Amino acid sequence: TLPGVVAEGDFSGRMYVRGGRSDENIVLLDRIYIYEPYHLNGLVSIFNPELIRDIEFYAGGFPAKYGQALSAVIEVYNRYGIRGHLQGHLATSLISSNALVEGALPGPRGSFLLSARLNYYDKIMDLLKLPEEYFRPNFYDYQMKLFYPLNKKHLLEINGLLSGDAINWKINQENEFLDLPMESQKYESRNATDLASIDWKWVLSKRVFAHTNAAYNHQYVDSRYVYPTSYWAHFNVRNYDVRSEFTILPVAHHKIESGIYLHLVQVDYSLSYPRSYWEFFFSSNKKGGARLSDDSTRIKAEYRSVYQYYGYFIQDEWEVIPGRLVTNLGMRLEYLNVSGQFVANPRFSLVYHLTPHTLLKTAWGIYSQFSRDPLVFNPEAGNPKALALQAQHYIVGIEHRWQPDYLIRLEGYYKKLDDLITPDPLKNYDNNGDGYSYGVDFFLEKTFSHRWSGWLSYSYGVSRRRDDPSQPYYYPQQDQRHTLSLVANFQPGRGWNLGFKWLLNSGKPYTEVTDVHQVTDSTSGKIVFVPVEGPINGKRFPYYSRLDMRIERTFFLGNKPLVCYLEILNLLNRKNVYDYSYNRDYSKKKAIHQLPFLPVLGVKFTF
Repeated sequence: TLPGVVAEGDFSGRMYVRGGRSDENIVLLDRIYIYEPYHLNGLVSIFNPELIRDIEFYAGGFPAKYGQALSAVIEVYNRYGIRGHLQGHLATSLISSNALVEGALPGPRGSFLLSARLNYYDKIMDLLKLPEEYFRPNFYDYQMKLFYPLNKKHLLEINGLLSGDAINWKINQENEFLDLPMESQKYESRNATDLASIDWKWVLSKRVFAHTNAAYNHQYVDSRYVYPTSYWAHFNVRNYDVRSEFTILPVAHHKIESGIYLHLVQVDYSLSYPRSYWEFFFSSNKKGGARLSDDSTRIKAEYRSVYQYYGYFIQDEWEVIPGRLVTNLGMRLEYLNVSGQFVANPRFSLVYHLTPHTLLKTAWGIYSQFSRDPLVFNPEAGNPKALALQAQHYIVGIEHRWQPDYLIRLEGYYKKLDDLITPDPLKNYDNNGDGYSYGVDFFLEKTFSHRWSGWLSYSYGVSRRRDDPSQPYYYPQQDQRHTLSLVANFQPGRGWNLGFKWLLNSGKPYTEVTDVHQVTDSTSGKIVFVPVEGPINGKRFPYYSRLDMRIERTFFLGNKPLVCYLEILNLLNRKNVYDYSYNRDYSKKKAIHQLPFLPVLGVKFTF
């Protein structure tokens, strides 16, 4: 709901930020890079809202301490457990449950926090004896945070995360609009993330601080279509991270930060898919248009590799005119061993206080991102010499706060993209693509007072890309021309809370089928229908609108609160279009709709 941000759709939590693809963002949890921060192919994030202490979000122009991102940075910090008596809560609804326990560790200083979140939608469907053709997802998250100050100068914390999900779906082959690998009759998917990290904060002196993390992150992905022909993608990824930063306050009005980031990735994977399937479903820029072709040529790859990424940054935040003008000048250096490429990214930002309540800000920087897709660097199926993607950000904005609880912000941006990785007939992948995006973001916020709070955001944005300089620019899927969000929270009476969220977006682009040809396969003698597509993403879906509502009522059992809530997604039952699907001969087209009217009832008990 923030300006410049739009979700891929109701079925995905992945975000497009200012015309960038979702894989051009980086997500961190307690300073640790998360390889896949979503469940069920993007349907819901692995972050438990009950644990979140703070979120830092950069829609662009982020400082030199962040790397490996072209568009945005989302850094999530989980809170510490309460150092006191044992307490917690249990929340449950018809499809999921959430439990949390926290308290003090033995001794005078530390605390712990444990949580569990389970979704059992598949079990409910089994109890209702629904057919196997119904989509059956489930997921789980177990998290832990131990915090222990060794003394006034050394703070230690240990974090753990066990997360996973699964999908089972039996496919009805009689559905003429389904477009899946030939002869496949069942889809199965398993994903798991195991993360452990240790965090050490060290106060060396009044002017020198150090912050070091070490982490192990294991990501397992297994996705396959089975019976009678199998197609699969199997990834087993082990990440080892060390991130160490120093903050120095050398003289008045200066803060110098410097740090290193070491990232080692061991990847084992195997793939076996029809080439047409891979190209159709794994293209993030295009949507709609033709169904899968009958090309049965398979992409096969089985590979093991170790990638080493090194990052170093230094930045100086200087209060040039105390209380009026602040600048941040930084440089980030990065290296990837596979391609042997070294990149240097200078960055600069400035904030000038026109008045005590009004500030002008601007930012510029160069940003690089090495591909995170291991297939790109495969010696046979990819190109080990593929270069890092590159972007330049130009941002200017003004922000004003009046009264204690109102904030208004207006920002304009331009983003130039180069060296984008695109398919190449000779090299498999090459850095032939480029693009740009520009727009304006508006944000108005009212913090809580007089029983209500909320915000309004509006964005106008244009994004264009091309896969080769010889080709024309097209509007990618993330081109979102108009985006409007309204969030409001009310407390009409004691114990009551009422919340609304309304999203209104102009239609996303898609590629339309304009004609169809019939050809005879020379081997089988069968008639094959070949679609003729119009311009890439030359059409747009109808506008998107969704109103969500949540009502909470707090009761007390003795002195313990019990919260009952009703949440309704898509209150007005708007039939938003996700995509169009065609039958086998392209004579019929039907809309695939997003979430319908969906009520969720639950309770939360605190002890």
